Amino acid sequence: MSCCSGNTAEDKLEPYQLLALYIRQISRLAQKGIFGQAVNVFKEISKNLGVTAATKRLSNLAVSDLLGGKDFLVDRDAYRYLQRLQEALIYRNERQISHICKLLIKHFDFDPTNDIISDLEKANKETLVKSDLSVICIYGLDLSTKKNVKKLIALFSRCPKVKKIELVFCTLNNVNVLKLFEATMKLECLYFLGLRGNKLDIKAVQKLHSFLEEPQNFPTLVWVDFRNNNGINTIPGAFAQLLMERRIKHRALKQTDDEKSSFSVQDAMNGKVV
Repeated sequence: MSCCSGNTAEDKLEPYQLLALYIRQISRLAQKGIFGQAVNVFKEISKNLGVTAATKRLSNLAVSDLLGGKDFLVDRDAYRYLQRLQEALIYRNERQISHICKLLIKHFDFDPTNDIISDLEKANKETLVKSDLSVICIYGLDLSTKKNVKKLIALFSRCPKVKKIELVFCTLNNVNVLKLFEATMKLECLYFLGLRGNKLDIKAVQKLHSFLEEPQNFPTLVWVDFRNNNGINTIPGAFAQLLMERRIKHRALKQTDDEKSSFSVQDAMNGKVV
């Protein structure tokens, strides 16, 4: 099968694009009744996402239990969708397979129409010249280029009170994310960093973890979203626990009991602005 061969055009795809390609293949094969090949593609997805007996067990744990473990599963929802897809493939339920594939494509893929791309480019351009933002959301900007990274770092310098930064589907790699870590680690209000759908791998996680071990770095950061990257299926439990310790400190800074209780673990992971 094409999904299993090496040195193909698929090797040039972004991680999220490859997952979406596999999922679309499964849907098409199931529609044609070719379930054996669909199962083979499913195995490729499972391998890509590091699905094992251990990670399956993690996907069924509550967040509080996950936080206490050796490894923290980055994307529980994806694993749960895959479990449902596997069951549908076993029973050859084409209708259910199609439904779950649509959910997975929505979960993983970024394939906007030309009109939406134009709107995103306009929004990104406007954001990059602003100042004093509390939330910075950038979608689809090519952050593999030095020019765009430089613009983004300049934006950070003009937004010293920013609370939340999301850089989603921006082809961000390990080299340039290090520059962004260095540019944001002294921001005193930043509590959420969203890096979903990029080209990062576990080395980026390890580097950020090393920064966080110094309390003066990222003083209020409570969560980082690494979903849908390149092989970041779990992060060290110690890393997740360190972030949650910062959440406790963050809550302690709030002025009222209502504000303290409102900022839950799930709020932190979802990037809720507080």
